[in-house]
Amino acid sequence: LSLSFNATKQPVVSFTGASGIQYRVQRSTTLLPAGWTTVQTTTPNANGTIQYTDSTPAADNAYYRVLVGP
Repeated sequence: LSLSFNATKQPVVSFTGASGIQYRVQRSTTLLPAGWTTVQTTTPNANGTIQYTDSTPAADNAYYRVLVGP
């Protein structure tokens, strides 16, 4: 899992996944269990790569995580 920023300063989360498996990218402004929101549900491309650009990032700090499954 890696985090970078694009030219417009939006966070970009990238990771490699297994073919045919569904992944959920989640974001939270706290690390409390109730604070996580799914921002993308996806499967990897042919190379196994998944990339999510947060077009509506949090105003302050944000945390990202990836979960396997629906």
